[in-house]
Amino acid sequence: MKRKKRKIIDTYWLIDNSIQLTLTQAQRDALDAKCHILYPPIQLIENARHGINRRRALFLFENTINIEHWAERAKANLLGTHTGHYHRTIKKLSTKTILYEQTEAERQEIERQARETAKRMDEQADSLKNLESLINRGAEELFELSKKCKNMSDKELLRAFNQANMKTSKFDGISHRPIVGVKNVPNIREYLKKYRELCSVDTPEKADAWVMAIIEFTGDFQFVLDYLDTKEIISVTDDERTQIMHRYESEGKPDIFQFSPYAATAIKLFMTMYLFLIENKLNSTSREVLRDYEYLYYALDDNVNFVSADKGHRRFIEEIPTLELVRNRFTYVDRKDPQAIEKWLKSIGIDM
Repeated sequence: MKRKKRKIIDTYWLIDNSIQLTLTQAQRDALDAKCHILYPPIQLIENARHGINRRRALFLFENTINIEHWAERAKANLLGTHTGHYHRTIKKLSTKTILYEQTEAERQEIERQARETAKRMDEQADSLKNLESLINRGAEELFELSKKCKNMSDKELLRAFNQANMKTSKFDGISHRPIVGVKNVPNIREYLKKYRELCSVDTPEKADAWVMAIIEFTGDFQFVLDYLDTKEIISVTDDERTQIMHRYESEGKPDIFQFSPYAATAIKLFMTMYLFLIENKLNSTSREVLRDYEYLYYALDDNVNFVSADKGHRRFIEEIPTLELVRNRFTYVDRKDPQAIEKWLKSIGIDM
């Protein structure tokens, strides 16, 4: 009996603009001749919003693969119309054809849409700075107290702790009886220490752990349904939501990461980054933060190699357990190293 021939899966490259802007024309030509280069919507937005002609060198790749927005792919994965782990359904389409065979009016429309989309993403990034904490909502004073109690006297801490508890009780509806006597302050200090350790989401890894805890508490499928109900990122109709539920039940209610692996991973990643940025506002000061992290959704496939000079990409990939499998396929290029691009190109067989 003949063995069934194994289908060869192509390898694709996701190269962010921080790298592409640095390449010379000769390097671009050599890279294009060797690699299938993914071109996600975020990259078109980043480039076209500056005006297509200003960065036209970036659109000279012929061997370019256009891919759909990650949210559309996630929805298709939930509906069962896109089940593969790999980019098997994307079209090979020259980026030059997309942008250089358009009429002037069509090119202007592309630029207008890109600017509007970028503006909306900037507004979303700004809104993150003003959102209340999800973890410490209603207990903000208690959390702030946990960060500064080390330098407070026993009497100051006792008074501040009781005041913070009183304000928290108005939010959670639970009556907190005042604690009397400084003899109880050591216990208060220990409590606040543990409270800060638990509720301080100051690393991407901690955000990931919180999201995993929420998934376990809610139930993995319900967590996804609750996310879809917001319709903020993945827009589903009532009929599509019903279809997803029927498919899930007909397949025996499997683990969500088996039922819709791409959708489940993408949603978990989105919630992890969202939680981290809200709870750790210093990381959301850049208005381009959401555009930067958008690349990560396109690096989830087993056959995608991701190359970036963005330190934010490197931090998330190194620290978030959800992205553990991306690490072996990720290359960080340090642009402070004059030979960094040449070193990377040489590592993939392009010696110039």
